[in-house]
Order: sequence, then structure tokens, then C-alpha cells
Amino acid sequence: MLDRVRVIHTTLTGIRAYDAGVMIKDCTVSAPASPLVSGILVSYSMGRPMSMITGCTVSGTREGIATHSSEVDVMGNHVLGTTERGILLGEMSMDMASHNEVVGTKGIGIICMDHSMCDISHNTIVGTQIDGDQNPSRQGIAIESYFYAEATVNHNTVVASPGGVQALDNSLITRR
Repeated sequence: MLDRVRVIHTTLTGIRAYDAGVMIKDCTVSAPASPLVSGILVSYSMGRPMSMITGCTVSGTREGIATHSSEVDVMGNHVLGTTERGILLGEMSMDMASHNEVVGTKGIGIICMDHSMCDISHNTIVGTQIDGDQNPSRQGIAIESYFYAEATVNHNTVVASPGGVQALDNSLITRR
């Protein structure tokens, strides 16, 4: 359990949990813009108890909240001004993202990728920006399913995000 942790001006990853079930609650992670910084990362935890990230605020990082090969409930967080992705549910994960606010992200707001299965519901994604890269997956997409991923989306609010909601590279989006 990590409760009310505050990480300011990190240079790599603000909070990282590896091969563990973890509860991260009411935290704050901020960083100066850098191509290397992730806010919160839960990785390689498949087979451990499900993790939860809730009530956290992440700002200024490359990726706000990221999962890799894990089972994580990402709920009720605020992700602001990330430079690549707001919330990444990836690498064969089985994750849920609900009731999050993702604001001012460049590239992608919330992404389910790389053979993951994701439930993405009741999120608000505002002002996802085209990042200038020619990659079609980074064109201001609010919610994206990418590279053989399966995302179920339900009751999300998307505002001023030119890419909308998309499934790319042999992926699937199902609306409930």
C-alpha cells in the first residue's frame, strides 16, 4: 500500500511496482517534460493479486499511468499534460480504466495495446493533441485500441480530441 505519496521532479519513473500486487492511493507525481519519465508504472505482475491505482494526480510526464503484463484497476485519477500517452494499458494486461480525467495529452489519451484486454468506462478525455509525429496512432486520439488489443468502451466523454475513438493495427473496440 502506497498512500499519499508525493513525487516531485522525478527523472525516470515516479512510482514503479514490479512483480507485485499493489494499492497506490491519493498520490501526486509531477515531472519536468522529459522523453524518459513515466508517472506510475505497474509491470510484470500477472499472477499476483490485482493492483489498484486510485485518486492520484500525474502531470508533466511522458506517460501518466502505465501497466505492462498486469491486472490493474486504474480508477478516479487525474492525468494532465503528458507528452505521449495519458493512460497506457499494455503488453498483455487485463486492466480496467474508469472515472479518470485525462486532460491535455499529446498523442493518445487512453490506450489499450499489445494483446491486452481492457474495460474503459466513464472516463473524461479532454484536449488530446496531435503531437506532430506522422504516426497515425498519435493523432490526438482520445481512446485507442492498438496491436491486437481488445477494448470494451462504455460511457466515456471525449471533448476536443480530433482523433476520437479508434481501433488500429488488428485491434477491436466493442461498445457496451
